Amino acid sequence: MPCKAVVLRLIVLLGVLGIFTACIPPGTLPPPSPPTSSEAADKLIQEAEGFYRSHRYKEAQPRYERYMQSYPHGPDYHLAWLRTAELMGNRGDWARSRSRLERLLETKPPSSIALQARYGIGRAYFKQGNYPEAIQVLENLTASAITPDLRFKIEALLAEIALKQGQITNAFVHLNLAERDLEAGESEWFQDLKTRLTEQADVSQLEKLMDLYRDAPLSAALLLQLAKLEVKAGKTDKAKEWLSLLTQRFPSSPEADQASQLLFPASTQPIFGPGSAVACLLPLTGDYADTGQQVKEGMELAAAQVGLNLVIKDCQNDAAAAAKVVEELAQDKNLKVLVGPMTSATAEAAAQAAQRLNIPIITLTQKKDITAIGPMVFRDFLTGRKQVKALIEYNARKLNLRRYGVLYPESAYGQTFLRLFDEELATQGGLLVSQVAYPEGGQDVAEAIATLARTYRPHPDASVAFDALFIPDDARAVLKLASELAGSPLAGVRLVGTNLMYSPKVGSQAPTALQGLLFPEAFFVDDPDPEIKAFVEAYKNKYSKIPHYLAAQGYSSIKLAHELLKKMPDASREDLARALVDLRPVSGVPLFRGFNAEREAELNINILTIQDGQMKIAQ
Repeated sequence: MPCKAVVLRLIVLLGVLGIFTACIPPGTLPPPSPPTSSEAADKLIQEAEGFYRSHRYKEAQPRYERYMQSYPHGPDYHLAWLRTAELMGNRGDWARSRSRLERLLETKPPSSIALQARYGIGRAYFKQGNYPEAIQVLENLTASAITPDLRFKIEALLAEIALKQGQITNAFVHLNLAERDLEAGESEWFQDLKTRLTEQADVSQLEKLMDLYRDAPLSAALLLQLAKLEVKAGKTDKAKEWLSLLTQRFPSSPEADQASQLLFPASTQPIFGPGSAVACLLPLTGDYADTGQQVKEGMELAAAQVGLNLVIKDCQNDAAAAAKVVEELAQDKNLKVLVGPMTSATAEAAAQAAQRLNIPIITLTQKKDITAIGPMVFRDFLTGRKQVKALIEYNARKLNLRRYGVLYPESAYGQTFLRLFDEELATQGGLLVSQVAYPEGGQDVAEAIATLARTYRPHPDASVAFDALFIPDDARAVLKLASELAGSPLAGVRLVGTNLMYSPKVGSQAPTALQGLLFPEAFFVDDPDPEIKAFVEAYKNKYSKIPHYLAAQGYSSIKLAHELLKKMPDASREDLARALVDLRPVSGVPLFRGFNAEREAELNINILTIQDGQMKIAQ
């Protein structure tokens, strides 16, 4: 067909279609559907979920509410509704939480949301003490097709209710069912329930459960508890029978590992000499050996000065080894206080063992919420939160700095300090104006600096958007970044950092780019404080080198333990723990300024600065 003919037919056809659609009355064609989701909506719900998963509920709540208001037809509307109800419960308002969940169910949400809402209603009834209603809701849920993680939570909560009601057998049944989904569940909750169940049951109840559930893995805990009760009653022969049965039926269980220690401790001889003693747990071999050695030197210096009976144990970075060391040390009645460990895994395991065995332990770790384990657990260490709190307080009080930008590395350290800085700013009334990440290692930072510069001074004639720039990285990276910033629109902005800036690279003839930089540190070798000067001189005389923070912290912690034992040489472990809470600054104990209500040590944190190429205490 000739081309002209084809074109002519197309024109005619389009004309006919135009006439046809023009004849349709207005409003007959359906309007285009409004979008139910957008990039903004997705970003908002992702932010909310991120805050929710990291337990930053104050930040999560308004974002969920904003999503519900802005996107009532959005795909995550019911999820946001569910979360707001859960957060009400987390704040203790269980009546409103339940009411909100019940209204959510009336809207016929997706099945997965509905199941979680029903669980939330059961949990709310439980929290309000209405156990019959809670049981009815939760047991009805078990008949539904539910995911393993939700099934675990339902059975664990039913076990919780049974324990509250003193129904040991019912609690065991539900906990036994929860164990089947433990991989998808919450291990700490399960272990806590197992411990409370066995400790709440008497001998007859334990024996009855053993007969009913001979092969259930959970029965290993029953056998171990029976053996413990017999040992406590002085019936070692009966205890041996239970332990023999335990090792035969459940040879691979954690309880079987504890069996031999129950009757045959690793050390039957006193570990310490007569009198009160302190034991320290440190990583002296493995990846953290250098760190542990620095702390050990400070500890041994302090112990030698005061004549303290000190034992130091290597726990590497092994949680099981740390717990075992605590259990072995606890057998010696001369032991009164533990100090350490340092790494997160070992500190948590040792603290849990010390709490269980009623030994006060002064941990040297940054592990989050370590003191929440129990009243026997203390912390005497510089944490990231203490650093940013001291830095922001000083800047606001002395320099009136309240608006910040953050330039942080894409590393766990950088992201942690970004979160801590943001949270502490909110607490103290400051403002985080801009945050920009750069690749870990400090390479290829030009793009990050350019992005930050655009927010620093949005318009050429405008005032700057923030007063100072926080860079949570080590001295090497900050030195490089400071040089890059000096040649950018951010030249002259006040720089602030973390104690990683305390480095020989900075302490001697620091470059001009770091002029005025501020950072927190609990130990400064040139501190004029008499206690610090005495420690530095003694350390240099003994080890022929300059001490750093870790050595100073080890020294301070042992001096602290000695002062406590000197005041109360014959006190029980429990009395010593209570006395620690009330201990205030002690002469001869550097760094330490007392424990707060959460048993966290308040430290004398200096704000250091760079002036004329030298590091000094900011005034």
